[in-house]
Amino acid sequence: MKHLQIAEGLRFPLSAVEDVVAILGRRGRGKTTTAAVIVEELHAAGARFCVADPTGVWWGLKSSRDGKRAGIPVIVMGGEPGGHGDVPLAAESGSVIADFVAEPDSPSCVIDLHHFSQADLVRFMTAFLSRLYQKNTHPLHLVLDEADQFAPQRPMPGETAMLGAAQRVTKMGRVKGLHPILITQRPATLSKNVLTQAGTLIAHAITGPQDRNAVDEWVKANAGEGERATFLATLPTLPRGTAYVWNPDLPLFQRVAIRDRQTFDSSSTPTGNAERAQPKTLAEVDLRALEARIADTIERAKADDPRELRKRVAELERQLAAKPAAAPPEKIEVPVLEDKTIRRLAAAARVLGMRSGAAMKHAEKAHEAAEIVRSVHAEIQTALGRLNNRQIVVAHHFPNAKPETKRALAELGRAAVAHIQSSHPARPGPSSDAVGRGGLQRMLVALAQRPQGLSAHQLGVRAGLSSKSGTFDTYLARARKASWIAGDRGQLTITDAGLEALGSYEPLPTGVALLDHWLRQLGNGGASRMLHALANAYPRPLTREALGEAAGLTGNSGTFDTYLGRLRALELVSGKRELHASAEFFE
Repeated sequence: MKHLQIAEGLRFPLSAVEDVVAILGRRGRGKTTTAAVIVEELHAAGARFCVADPTGVWWGLKSSRDGKRAGIPVIVMGGEPGGHGDVPLAAESGSVIADFVAEPDSPSCVIDLHHFSQADLVRFMTAFLSRLYQKNTHPLHLVLDEADQFAPQRPMPGETAMLGAAQRVTKMGRVKGLHPILITQRPATLSKNVLTQAGTLIAHAITGPQDRNAVDEWVKANAGEGERATFLATLPTLPRGTAYVWNPDLPLFQRVAIRDRQTFDSSSTPTGNAERAQPKTLAEVDLRALEARIADTIERAKADDPRELRKRVAELERQLAAKPAAAPPEKIEVPVLEDKTIRRLAAAARVLGMRSGAAMKHAEKAHEAAEIVRSVHAEIQTALGRLNNRQIVVAHHFPNAKPETKRALAELGRAAVAHIQSSHPARPGPSSDAVGRGGLQRMLVALAQRPQGLSAHQLGVRAGLSSKSGTFDTYLARARKASWIAGDRGQLTITDAGLEALGSYEPLPTGVALLDHWLRQLGNGGASRMLHALANAYPRPLTREALGEAAGLTGNSGTFDTYLGRLRALELVSGKRELHASAEFFE
C-alpha cells in the first residue's frame, strides 16, 4: 500500500486523500505549503493531479526548492502573457480543458486563473467542473485553491451553477475517480455542503470566530468531546507550519509540523523592496502537440457556442447586405496533363529514384530528369495559372486530374525526396552522449537545419521549448560552454564542434517537399490550416480576415494570434496586414 509522508512521524495511506480533504488556516500559516507537500507526495506515488489556481502561484512546482534543478514536469495553463504559463487559456475553454484533463494519459497540470475577471473565472469553472464530472473515469486529485471562490456559502448572481457543479464534484465525485483537495483561509465563506464532505481535515491556525465556528461544525460530527476541546483551545495559537491532521476513519488525530516543500516556493511574499526570487531551472514539458491541440479545440468549442454562432450569422448578413450582386463566375476549364507529359514525369521519377552507384552511372540522365521536372512544373503552373492565379503545390490539390496523373505526381514526389536526401546526406555518426536525446538535441538539430542562424525565440519554437524558460537557458549555457553554439540571442548558429557532437540528423527538404514537411509538423490544427490556405493563395497575399475565414478561425481572436505567432517564429509566413506563405516553398 502506498503511503504519504507530509511530516516527520506521520505516514498515512494514499486512501486518506482519496476522499475529500480540507486544508484550512488563516493567511500565512502554511496551508499552501501543506497542499504543495501533498501534491509532491502524490506525484512521487505516481498519482495524477490538477490544481485550479486563482492566485497564480502554483507554477513553482516546476522547479526545485533552491530553483537550480527541475521540479515536477507539470503543464501550466493560463496566466498573464509572458508569465509562467506554458499554453494560453481562454474563459470559454472550461469544457475543452476538462476534456483534456479527464483523459487518463494526460499529464498533471496547473490551471492558472488569476488573470481572469470574476465573471470569466465563474464562466470557466462552471463549465470545467460540470464537464469534468461528466467525463472523468480515472483517479484524479483535484486541488481547489481558495475553494470558497468556487463553492461560496452565499453565491452571488451568476454563481449558482458553479456552486452546484462544485457540490456535485465533492459529494459524488469519488465514483467518477475525482478526489477533491479544498484549500481556504475562510471556512465560514466555504459552502457548508462542501466542507462537511471532508473525510480528512488539516487545520492550521484559525483565529476568526466565524471561521472557527464553521470548523466546529465538522468537529462536532467527527470527534469526541475530549478531542474537540483540545482542538478548539489550541487552534488559534498554532505556530506557522504546524497543523492538526484529523481523519476519524483511520483513526488519526495528530498535531504535526509539516515538512518543508521540495519544490520552489513561488507563493512566498517578497519583503521590503526585494523582488520575488525566480528559479533558474524549470522542468521541461512537451508542448509541441499540446498547444495546437488545446487552441484548436477551443476554436471548435467557440464555433459550437450559440452566442458565437449568432454573432457570426449577424456579421455575415451585414457583409452580404453591403456587397453588390456579384456576376456569375467565368467557367474555366483546367486541362489535365497530356499523356506525353505524364510519360516524361514517370521517366524522370525512375531516374531520380536510382540509388548510389546506379545514379552515378546515370548522372547525365539525372541532369536531364531534373530539367524535365522543371519544365513540367512550368507546364503545370501555366495550365492552372488562370484559375484565380493560384499555384497548385501538392497532388491532392488537383480535384479534376486523371488517376494516372495523381499517381505520377506522387511517384515524382517520393523520388524527389530520395534525390534530395542522396544529394544532401546525413552527417555520419550517432549523437553523442553529451548531447542526449532531449531538448538540447532538438536545439542543435534546429540550428543545423538553419545554418544561417535563428533567434532565441525561433529556436525555442522549433525545438518545442520556451525561450524564456530556465530549461532553455540551461541548455543554451551548456552548448555555449561546449562551443557547440555561437552568437547572441538575436542570432544563434551551430559551430563545427556542435555539428560533430550532434552527429547524424535529417536535413530539411526544399521547395514543395518543405511545405509538406511543415504541414505534417503542424498537425491538423489551426496553424496547419492557415499555412495551407496561404500556400493555396500564393503568390497573392491574404488579409487576416480572409485567412481566418479560409482556415475556419476568427481573424481577430487570441487563438488566431497564437497560431500566427507560431508560424511567424518558424518563418513560414511573412507580412503584417497582408500575409504571404514563404517563397521558399515555391523555389
